[in-house]
Amino acid sequence: MSLQTTLKQFDFIIFGATGFTGQFVLKHFIEVLKEQKLNYKFAIAGRNFEKLKRLIDEQNYQEKIDIIIADVENQQQLVEMCEKTKLILNCVGPYRFYGKQIVKAAIKSKCDYLDICGEPEFMEKMQYKYNNLACENDCLIVSACAFDCLPAELGTIFVDNIYKQINGVCVEIESILNLTSGKQGFCGHYTTYECAVHGFASQKKLMQLRRKIQQSKKPVENLKIKTVKRNLPFYNKTMNRWCVPFLGADRSVVSRSQYELAKQSSNSNDNNIHYPIQYNAFFGIISIFYLFIFFIFAITFAVLARFKFGQKLLLKYPKVFTNGYFSHDGPTTKQLEETRFEMLLFAKGFANKNNISIKPNYQVTVKICGPEPGYVATPILFVQAALTLLEEKENFTIKSGVLPPGAVFAKSKLIERLQSKDIKFELIYQGSQ
Repeated sequence: MSLQTTLKQFDFIIFGATGFTGQFVLKHFIEVLKEQKLNYKFAIAGRNFEKLKRLIDEQNYQEKIDIIIADVENQQQLVEMCEKTKLILNCVGPYRFYGKQIVKAAIKSKCDYLDICGEPEFMEKMQYKYNNLACENDCLIVSACAFDCLPAELGTIFVDNIYKQINGVCVEIESILNLTSGKQGFCGHYTTYECAVHGFASQKKLMQLRRKIQQSKKPVENLKIKTVKRNLPFYNKTMNRWCVPFLGADRSVVSRSQYELAKQSSNSNDNNIHYPIQYNAFFGIISIFYLFIFFIFAITFAVLARFKFGQKLLLKYPKVFTNGYFSHDGPTTKQLEETRFEMLLFAKGFANKNNISIKPNYQVTVKICGPEPGYVATPILFVQAALTLLEEKENFTIKSGVLPPGAVFAKSKLIERLQSKDIKFELIYQGSQ
């Protein structure tokens, strides 16, 4: 740890703590600090002092919580904020509009950074533009430390470790996400929906960015095993669900981590080559009727998002275009209590890494489950990722750069931390196919 890091005033700062998700993050962090009797010095930051002060008064916390005024439109304030802390926890989205400024401030201040972003274009652009500078300044910039992405990332690591225990190798993983809720159903907040609208609208730019990134990538060793392409939708008997592609960032983020881990292993001297695991993500739908409804809304959404007028319509009427699943109000307390997620990871690979053929011969199935994903599981994931970075960074294999979470936390104790916090990783099956 550098002298500059040890002299920082705060261990962490939550930026955007008065936002919808930021409030859940602060509340859960305080619960963890009290429960584990952790003595971290931290602050909350935003642009409105009165809102920040009112938020602190609502918390049942005896220790002092400092307030820092920082506006996302004021770069100097962002730099001054980041200079005061070892770690910045950024809860301000959409990140395509408000994330870059904070990433730049964190790197300039030699401050580590985590966020809850699920926007592929922002994450990939930050890595492409700022990875070298972050390495030079010895800081970690890690996005997607929430739901989605982090369960998929850690689930892939969990599966990979099972194969390594038998001296095998994992080739591919299919994940299927299932949500269950009570009579009120489940609901997401408008900001998440806004990110999705702009993400769909910007697909062309994302493809252009990926072509640039591909040209600059260093090749890594790959098994080149052809995976079976699914006819969509397909029915999964284990989950009793019709499956469609999951429209979140899981697939792209896991793929980036797998590339980074393969690149890292090729530079090591221990001959333990990591082969990138091919990952595909799906979402489970309970019946043909709801599958039909999904396709109607998905096609309408995709078409409208291509045009400025359509984007305005989508953003103006979130309830209409999502059948009530997203709103400015977000979920009720009852909805949060009654909603849970379950993700099954179906992995294929080889029982012996020294005996690899054309067709995988060993299967592993893992279940990840936990509470409501957006505003209950996300604070748990985010807080535990932050504590892992604060307490284990010295033992990380990769200590600097702009990276996806799987590459950073692969050899940490983050999974063990989450197991004690109602997010469970369980081996369901392993054996020959």
